[in-house]
Order: sequence, then C-alpha cells, then structure tokens
Amino acid sequence: LSSFTDLSELYSNPENGGASKLSQVLNTYLGGIVQEILGHGGDILKFSGDAMLVLFKSNSSVSLPDAIHRAIDTAIIVQLSYGHYKTDVGVTLRMKMAISAGEVHFALVGNDVFSHYIVVGQPVWKVKLAERIAQPGDIIVTYYAWSYIHDNEYVWEPCSDKVHLKIKSFTSYWRSTKRIIFADITSREDQESHDSLEPEDTIKIDSEMLAIRPRLKHVTAHIVSSSLQKFLIKPVLNAVENNEPLELLTEMRQIVTVFLNIVLKPKHIDELIREINSIFNSVCKYSCCTKSIIKICYNSYVFISSLELLKDTKVS
Repeated sequence: LSSFTDLSELYSNPENGGASKLSQVLNTYLGGIVQEILGHGGDILKFSGDAMLVLFKSNSSVSLPDAIHRAIDTAIIVQLSYGHYKTDVGVTLRMKMAISAGEVHFALVGNDVFSHYIVVGQPVWKVKLAERIAQPGDIIVTYYAWSYIHDNEYVWEPCSDKVHLKIKSFTSYWRSTKRIIFADITSREDQESHDSLEPEDTIKIDSEMLAIRPRLKHVTAHIVSSSLQKFLIKPVLNAVENNEPLELLTEMRQIVTVFLNIVLKPKHIDELIREINSIFNSVCKYSCCTKSIIKICYNSYVFISSLELLKDTKVS
C-alpha cells in the first residue's frame, strides 16, 4: 500500500481527524479489499504495517492451479476496484501486489503468556522479491506460479529482470473459478468500474458476514479468554475482557520500534522453527520496546517477513 506513511502522518494531526479518522478511512478502504480476498477463498495471514500477507491454499477440493488462478483473479479485481483511493487530506492510496506459489509451513511460536504464528517457506521470500520490483498499480507474478496458468487467459508482459511477469487484465479466454457462496451475495458493481474510489463513496459490506469467519462460529467467550488470549496484545485483551466496543481500540500512541534482522545458517525446517521459537521467546523476555519487528533470513530465504510484538512495558 503506497502513501500509507504520508496518510498516517497527516492524520496524526488532530485537525485532520486524528486516529479515529485514520481508522475510518482504512476500514472503508481495506474492508472492500478484505471482502474480495475472503470471497475468493483467501485467508489473510498477516497485516504488517502497510502490507498484508494472503494465502490461497490448495487442498483436496482446490488444486494448486485453481488456487493460483484465484489469487490472480483477486489481484486484478482489487486493483481495478481499489487501485486508486483519494482521501480527504489529498493523499491517494495505491496498491502493488506480488504472487508466488509453493509449499509453506505454518508453526506456532512463543509460550503460555504470549504466542505468535509464523509462515515458513520459499514462497514467502519469492513474493518479497517480486514485491520489490513492483510499482504502484502493478501485479507481479513469479514464473513458477505462472507455469500453472494458461497464458492466453490474461493480458501480461515479461518484466525486465526476466524472472517475473506483470499481469494487466483478463482476456476473452479467461475462465472463472468458483467463488464461495457468501461472496456472491454482494454487489459486483465496484469490480466492473475502472473509476477511482472517492472518500465519500460508501463500500457496502455486510459487517455480520465479514466479522465472523465460518470456522470461528463455534468459538465461545470461554475459549477466547483461555485459549486465544496469549495471541492478543494487552490493550485488545483488556477491551475484550471488559466487553468494550471495538471502536474504543482506536488510539494514537508514542512507541519505540526496533528492527532485528537475523541471518541464520542453513538447517532443516524443524530445527529452523525451533531456533525461531527460541529467538521469539528471548525477545519477549528481554525486550523493553513497545514494538519489535523481526526479520529472520535463512539461506537467502526470508521466512518471517514481520513478527510484531507489542507490550505495555516502559523503555528504560
């Protein structure tokens, strides 16, 4: 998401609406994007600053080519519908996207007090490389992912690095992959428009439909308080325990950010996850920062693009 920093700086001024206005703008803009991702069967694994990591998983009912197909289709629709968003403070938000494919491992790290999840695998690094060469408005795809797609379904061109290619739009040979049912309920007018979204435009989203994922329908308050509380930062956990509305979570606070780039030696995936877990617990135990960002590199493959830890501790 380009221009996100500029937008945050402008809304940090109370005269422009402050944190609540920033939250409103991002919820309106990102809400439509999230709707498209969920509607095409994607899962949002991480929100990391001005970016998000999305997974389209293949399984017994969805082949890898179909999963890649869905990812590309979603990227095109999001780019056409939400590629330009003009805010009331004069900042235009734009998006750039990158798509890779391959095998990843999902693992939990941490302890009984604070935990996090990580995504480990070559595709994470590949998508990071592709994102680096992307410009606002671009959809960059690795050739490995592209090898599963019929190239006559999309308008595309090779990138100058000869390692990636750029997707521009659909062709008349494009085939549709089946979307999950609840997404078909929503209007498709925004997807068919090439016009930029204006801040006063209303993105119609069924909040009940998006607020509760199907797999979370049976999660009770007891489970949230006992099993999931270690995944929540303290301000959010306090709000949940006090049954406060989500709107009260919006705040602007001063923080200290520390970036740790850790390069690990080549090793088996299980050993790598154990070492990442050890590093995570060490940071949780000894860090006095309000926010720490960790990037762990292994044999030129970045497995953790961002691991965010927030604590209500004082800097000493």
